[in-house]
Amino acid sequence: MNTALKILAIIAIVVLAIVAIGLLAVYWAWALSILWGWFLVPLGVKSIGVAHAYGFTCITGLILGTRGLNTNKTEDKDAWKSQIVVYLLSPILALGFGYIALGFM
Repeated sequence: MNTALKILAIIAIVVLAIVAIGLLAVYWAWALSILWGWFLVPLGVKSIGVAHAYGFTCITGLILGTRGLNTNKTEDKDAWKSQIVVYLLSPILALGFGYIALGFM
């Protein structure tokens, strides 16, 4: 493979990764804004939108750090696939269990 093609492939992967991370962040913020409306607004806390939820997610990410994201180098090289599944399913599971809890309120 040509060196220029390798460089373009690396750039394309980096751009796609950044876009995917951005979309996942908005997805998580959307779920957070819904859960916020279900459980905190009835307590008198002001409602937030996706943009505020995104900012809140960024702040908590800075505070909590990257716990659980660092995998051991000796682990399976396909561990990133399970991480993606976790990141895709976590908001939906949180909304599902939150919806069940909402039924008990």
